[in-house]
Amino acid sequence: SVLLELDVFDRTESIEFLRRRMRKFTPGAAHRLAEGVGDLPLVLEHAVESPVGVNAYLAGLDSDPLRLVDEQPADYYATIASVWQTAVEQLRTDAPDALDLLARLAFCGTDPVPRESLERGSYLLDVHIHAMLRDPLRLGRAIGQLRRTGLLRMQPGSRSLAVHRVTRSVVRDLIARSGEAEAEHVRHDVHLLLAAADPFAPDDPATWRSYEELRGHAIASGIVACEEELVRKFAVNLVRYLIAAADPAAAITMADRALERWEVDDVSDVPGAAECRMAMRTAKADALFARDVRQAAFQTRQAALAAMRLDPGRWGAAIIDLEGKLGAEHRLTGNFALALAADQASLAAHKAEFGHDDPR
Repeated sequence: SVLLELDVFDRTESIEFLRRRMRKFTPGAAHRLAEGVGDLPLVLEHAVESPVGVNAYLAGLDSDPLRLVDEQPADYYATIASVWQTAVEQLRTDAPDALDLLARLAFCGTDPVPRESLERGSYLLDVHIHAMLRDPLRLGRAIGQLRRTGLLRMQPGSRSLAVHRVTRSVVRDLIARSGEAEAEHVRHDVHLLLAAADPFAPDDPATWRSYEELRGHAIASGIVACEEELVRKFAVNLVRYLIAAADPAAAITMADRALERWEVDDVSDVPGAAECRMAMRTAKADALFARDVRQAAFQTRQAALAAMRLDPGRWGAAIIDLEGKLGAEHRLTGNFALALAADQASLAAHKAEFGHDDPR
């Protein structure tokens, strides 16, 4: 069988290798190239032999990796592309479970994937590989086969699964060449698996490590493009986590990306679309407020309230929640009389809607 040796240099070794092989590399260029190829000696050697510049090489590795590495260095018996393609084809024939697992990992981000994140989604029947994930023997066999071929590594001291960034790019490219439908199946599985791992408590510091582990994979897989209600609720919770963890700038960026996609659903029948869209709008308002962009936060919140008041029967509880934040806005502008009046009105509305003993 074809084995891929994926031992990597540390960053100092990568830069030393590049500077020794090609004096034209500046320290900055060598660092960027080493970072981009994940310090993989096989690809560092290929990059040195390639006539393509550093920026173009890294762009090609991201957008069209198979074509880029289909050039054969002088001392190699085959192209790097053919080595990867042969390995993947062998999996397709001899170990389809392993290939299915590798495909899902390839659509995640560069960080290791916690095995628990995969296992928690095994109950979702819409996940195409749920049967394998529910069978510990099948899953363990698939992991073992990927490790033997060098396509997967277990993080020392953890149960996290690590796929090298170049392998991720190549496998995604191979899947895309099988057809857009296949790529969408895989990407949607990743979205569902990530959403299934949602701790559903973004304000609780005890869950922040879990959210941080999921965050990069959510962004890399394009989670905001998914129409599934479960996935969109997870995206809202990620934004809420970023606010709670004192990263409102990242929260605003993610909220904007989501709303750019979700706003087009105004006339669609996507289940839960309106609720998720409104939740993301209010989360963005909170992120703007946390970033001290108060006027924009106030305008965003007022726009959401205006939309909700058109259908008070549907949004009653959400309206009460948003109106409860008006007092804080008045206090920040120094208008304490209005703040007190807003807080008293909010308290009365909360008691009427939720009962006197409700924690809210």
